[in-house]
Amino acid sequence: MDQTITRIKAYEKTGIDGIFIPGLKNKEHIKKIAAQTTLPINIMLDIKEDSISDYLNIGVSRISFGPAIYLFYNENKDIDEFYPSILARFAKYEEQDSIELLKLT
Repeated sequence: MDQTITRIKAYEKTGIDGIFIPGLKNKEHIKKIAAQTTLPINIMLDIKEDSISDYLNIGVSRISFGPAIYLFYNENKDIDEFYPSILARFAKYEEQDSIELLKLT
């Protein structure tokens, strides 16, 4: 953990505008990292396995789902239903101003 924070602080000095830590799901580690940096933190979750609400108030700025959405889509195969169902799943968080959804128009 200390090595990760040291590396993040070095990145901050270069002027980067965010940090992406795929695979990090430990909430205590995320809180510790968020307390040590001013950079927005992006993590990657599994759309089927993880609950977005568990990560909203611990310092995460962006949540990515990587290939999980594609894999989840492959199980459903109906694009007309799939994307609206994903948006519906997260709409309550957007209504609470907890997240901002990227919507395709």
